[in-house]
Amino acid sequence: MGEIEFDFGIAGQAQDRIRDAAVQMNTEVLPGMEEALQGITEAWRTEAGEQFRELAEEEFHQMQRLAKLLQETDDSLKEAIVTAKQAEERAKEVARLRTY
Repeated sequence: MGEIEFDFGIAGQAQDRIRDAAVQMNTEVLPGMEEALQGITEAWRTEAGEQFRELAEEEFHQMQRLAKLLQETDDSLKEAIVTAKQAEERAKEVARLRTY
């Protein structure tokens, strides 16, 4: 039977990158975009301005969904790492206790 190997280092690095992206979306990108949308709403009182604002708001909501998805992915990956670590420890224990 082949060996199953989970690379905890790579998984941890991926989780760090995903978490960093989620934090950046929530602390830098979304607040800046929301501020820009407020400025557009106040400054552009034309039909074209309204159409642009509606489009920009839809993009903003898409980015909010992306930020949520990044956070959920971070949580899932964290859970997968813990589960894999527990499974590895249990497999080692089973192998240690096995008698042939």
